Amino acid sequence: MAIAGEHAPEFLGERPARASFWSDGDTYLRRVSSDGEPTYNTFTPPDDFIASWFYWTNTVPFGGRGASAKRFFRAVFEGVPTAVAERSSATDRPRYRLFNDASTPRSDARYFRSQFEPRNVRSITLDASVDDRGIVRSFHNRYLGEVDDVTVTVQRSVDYAAINETAVGRPTWYDRAIDE
Repeated sequence: MAIAGEHAPEFLGERPARASFWSDGDTYLRRVSSDGEPTYNTFTPPDDFIASWFYWTNTVPFGGRGASAKRFFRAVFEGVPTAVAERSSATDRPRYRLFNDASTPRSDARYFRSQFEPRNVRSITLDASVDDRGIVRSFHNRYLGEVDDVTVTVQRSVDYAAINETAVGRPTWYDRAIDE
């Protein structure tokens, strides 16, 4: 996970910051870098919700508290006109690539109101891959907007790979985090 930019939240520390988290369900480790030098340690999650895989995969990437992938993608696809660019069956399931051409800004869409509340949203680009079940496999979005009378660029990318096939072993920095 990484944050950067003047208007990004500082929940990982001073921006820009990058963090990695790992847990086996009993031990919780983190590696955080906000000044170029990483800090390694163990931690006790504040509650069961924040310690869950669901929180880090379905809440944090989509706006934090009260957010979900379903609400996020519904708002995006309702607010940004898209078209099917291509259909592919090179993977285990048929996939559809959706895109927009950045010509139709929709600053009134719920999606844009929930993301840092930018005004005058423009130059919207969206490129997504969706399988035949409606599961978003990749999502890339970029747009310009105004926050506090400053033009900002907002970029968001989410990629899912090896769904139901991934095993996460101990990170290479496991011992260092335990020691510190």
